[in-house]
Amino acid sequence: MQLKLVAVRHGQTMANASCILQGHADSSLTSLGIANSAKTGNVLRDMEFCQVYCSDLGRAVETLQCMGMYKGCTLDRRLRERNYGSWQGTRWAEYNRARKENGGRDLEGVETDELMAIRWKDFLSDLLTHLKGHETPTVLLVTHGGMVRVIGRHLMALSPGAKRPVDGVAVSNNCISEYDVHIGDSGTLERCEVVRLFDDAHLTRPFGG
Repeated sequence: MQLKLVAVRHGQTMANASCILQGHADSSLTSLGIANSAKTGNVLRDMEFCQVYCSDLGRAVETLQCMGMYKGCTLDRRLRERNYGSWQGTRWAEYNRARKENGGRDLEGVETDELMAIRWKDFLSDLLTHLKGHETPTVLLVTHGGMVRVIGRHLMALSPGAKRPVDGVAVSNNCISEYDVHIGDSGTLERCEVVRLFDDAHLTRPFGG
């Protein structure tokens, strides 16, 4: 099987615009987030997705609705953003300062990269089981910045020619990542070609272009 996987980060929210950490808390899209989500849907409209999955958090659902692709989607909480615990609702500057004072280590009560990777791989395992019998399925995921990065880190490890690092690279709102993942007969991930990574070039083109 060759799986084409397209991962999209949600549109800009009120909290994003105010530099407030969201995590599992939520915030509505701004007017820019709504417009850019519509642009993102326009860019992807010709792709024939056999399945569409979305985080169950409101900002991801609103993004998918603005993309015009909500009908028939499956909501899955495993695609949620990192759980920041008691830090949710605080400003990013405050969180980053506390993390720096903690030697750059994870703060207590904050979900780690390892735990996020576990729920991503659990989701992927179920997805591959569901797609058995398909030869070239194309799947859309609408999710969050933290999960987009976790997905990229996992799949780029299967791409020997990929040189662009995942960590330290901006994952902007409405960015698109696209991967061609080759699945062996036993259901194992064999290799991956990175078609585009955290790409937001479509947001600067005229609508419909």
